[in-house]
Amino acid sequence: GIMHSLCHTYNLQPITPYSHAMTLSKEEKKKLKKLNAPKYNAIKGLDEALFIVRNKSQEENMSPFIEYKPALNDETLQSCMQIFEDNMTELYQQSSWGLDLAEKREELLHKDARFLLVKAESKIIGFCHFRFDVNDDHEPTESVVYVYEIQVLRPYQRYGIGRRLMEIIHLVAKRAEMKKAMLTVFKKNSAAMNFYKKLGYVADQISPNELGIEEDYDILSNVIQK
Repeated sequence: GIMHSLCHTYNLQPITPYSHAMTLSKEEKKKLKKLNAPKYNAIKGLDEALFIVRNKSQEENMSPFIEYKPALNDETLQSCMQIFEDNMTELYQQSSWGLDLAEKREELLHKDARFLLVKAESKIIGFCHFRFDVNDDHEPTESVVYVYEIQVLRPYQRYGIGRRLMEIIHLVAKRAEMKKAMLTVFKKNSAAMNFYKKLGYVADQISPNELGIEEDYDILSNVIQK
């Protein structure tokens, strides 16, 4: 899961067919405002069983559990930053963006940032940073759930945690009446690419690839079934 803030510094729009025809409707703007109000609970009404990740190889009381947080405190911010650094430093350093940890912290502290924190053995072992956002900062045409980041500590990978986080995200999107979930992923990150493609993600129409622009990332999206 990778920043969507940076993608929007590129002008990806000049050759999209609807480029001048549409902007965000009043209804969509109103909806985003409601969803981004601090009191909106993104997971209200979702089945509690979703928030416990059972795994055959783990003892019952060791099962990771997931919590929703509308913001991070200092301690949780540090934990999330550490997981991000462990998992992503190399990929970012090799990318055209480079690694800017101050910018990543700012991103996690953004007022619209929402989180699913994964805890096991009383520590944070993974997180998902998502927002109710627009599909494209430059020329927004629809509101979406944008997954900025999904990270799981290495020893806890392959337990189905990432899949469960995405399942919750899709239900959050459905409940918010979003038609789409979107995310940005480095092309080099083949594990992440395969993971999202298995979940039904495809290159979005604003992805550089779709527009014939050579970049080292792709923008993927998944239509949320009604």
